[in-house]
This record gives sequence, C-alpha cells and structure tokens, in this order.
Amino acid sequence: MRKFKSDFSIDTIGKFLFYSGILIGAGYGFLINYLFHIFIKVGFYTNQEYIGWIERGKYDKADFISIFDYSYFNESLISFVSLSLGFCITMYLWTSKPFSGSRRINRLNRAANVNTFFIFGFIMFGLVRCFEIYCSHGLLGDYFSLKKYFGYYAFIFPAFIYLYNWLFFSRIYRIKKLFFITTLSVIILGLIMPLL
Repeated sequence: MRKFKSDFSIDTIGKFLFYSGILIGAGYGFLINYLFHIFIKVGFYTNQEYIGWIERGKYDKADFISIFDYSYFNESLISFVSLSLGFCITMYLWTSKPFSGSRRINRLNRAANVNTFFIFGFIMFGLVRCFEIYCSHGLLGDYFSLKKYFGYYAFIFPAFIYLYNWLFFSRIYRIKKLFFITTLSVIILGLIMPLL
C-alpha cells in the first residue's frame, strides 16, 4: 500500500523551527491580546461620553467597566482570537522550510505558508477596521454587545482561524497527536488569559 502522508515528527521540520515557532506564535498571541485591550481603552478614552464626564467632573472607574461590558465572555473571546492569530504565525514558521522533500510536499508546504499569512493579515485588517468603526462611532454598552447578539456562536470565529491553519498542515502530515496537544493547550491558555 502506498503511503501518501508521512507521520509528523519534530525532526521533520527541525527542532529549532518547531520550538521557535511555538514560542514566537505564543508571543504574538499575547502581543495581539494586549493590542486588542489597548484598542478598547483608546475607544473608551476618545469617546464623546467619556469626554463629557471629564468636563462635568463625574468620571468613575466603574463607568469604564459598565460601558464596555468588561466580562469574562468578552475577555475569553479576545483571548481565543489572539491565540488563534498567534497560531497563524506558528503555522507560518512551521511551513517556511522551502525545500523539504518531494515536489508534492514542497507545493503543499508553500500553499500552507501563503494561506496562513493571508488569513492572518486579512483577519487583522478586518479586526482593526472593526475596532476603528466601533471606537469612532462611540458604540457603547448594549449597542454592540457580542454576547447579546451572537452568544456563544462568536467563538466559531477563533475556532475557524485555528482549524483553517490545521487544514493545510494536515494535507502534508498525519497530525493527530500534535493536533490534540495544541488544541488542548490553546483552550487552556484561552481560559486562563482573561484571568491574568
């Protein structure tokens, strides 16, 4: 029987590339999480209602929490989106080996590399644009509550990003163990990050 896909091992892509991809991807995940929180704070401080509170001298820290619905739901959604975008960087680095064997593997590796970079750039562009619209129009409180309008369906977005990256990688290698290990670690980190 002919074997179409080889089993994935760390030596396949190289130990340095494997571990540096994990560290750099996790670093990007934390950096993007921090970036999203900065966008939310900038949106609050540039809001007309906040400026009115400053002029009247009625600003309270509780207003920030009540207006932007600073809940575990929103925090965990931001964490999962940032971790899945960080995982795009990990996949980009894992598939960046230009010559890794046969022509078929090289072609699939390049397709995976380009697609992970594209999905990362496209989603970052879209999210930054959404935050810009959100902040410039002063959409506060119930006007734009993800939990109210989407519920737990909003978590399909980070799951799509994560699984989209695995789709191309699974065309090259058999990845059952690695898939379950990384999925478990992303879920655990996504649930812990909002508490930090």
